[in-house]
Amino acid sequence: RQIQFESNGGSMIADIIQDYGTSITLPQPQINGYSFLGWYDADDIKFESSIMPSNNLILYAKWENNIYTVELRNDEGEELLDTISLTFDENFEINYTPQKDGHFFIGWFDGANNSQTKYTDQRGRSIRSWDKTTDNTVLYPGWIIISYDIIYILDGGENYENNVISYKVNQSITLYNPTREGYEFDGWYLAEDLDEEDEEFEFVFDDNDMINYISEGTIGNLFIYAKWEANDYIVN
Repeated sequence: RQIQFESNGGSMIADIIQDYGTSITLPQPQINGYSFLGWYDADDIKFESSIMPSNNLILYAKWENNIYTVELRNDEGEELLDTISLTFDENFEINYTPQKDGHFFIGWFDGANNSQTKYTDQRGRSIRSWDKTTDNTVLYPGWIIISYDIIYILDGGENYENNVISYKVNQSITLYNPTREGYEFDGWYLAEDLDEEDEEFEFVFDDNDMINYISEGTIGNLFIYAKWEANDYIVN
């Protein structure tokens, strides 16, 4: 008598050819990322006998996807943000969205600093099925640095050519003096929610808002107002 084995993606299994009624040992196939559930016949009935049957058989392997624990960590890998479970060879969604000042989250990677393989988009939805076969795999957040606008309110002046019009959170920016004919520049002042189209708007200069540079770690679009003092002239 003969038993043939269809491993359905698992390791190759040799046929068993023995006399009816003799003792048999069913083989255990293997496949990465799956657990073997047993051998089933054409009627989907599990075959568990240790005795050679009287008829020839073809048995089919059944598998179950393994589930693995995954660690979500910060950029340096030092802080554990969350622990999740992912099923091998299946799509998934990670509901934890990290935050970082001045950065836009672009997805989870299996290497720090946007390196190695990207597994999700910015919404945490998988862009590939889970393919790791060990527990405690670490995923790291991927980022792009946001570029913020600097809007100079010159009030009739002319900006210095080296004053940049955008910056990023990891930059420190020096602000240079603009010029205006007939006026002395008296400093840059930070304006919040400036509405230039409001005809009744009048900027109030506050010494607490005076700035000479944009420090590293600053975020958000900036409105910077130039203050002027009219020159005094002696007319003969």
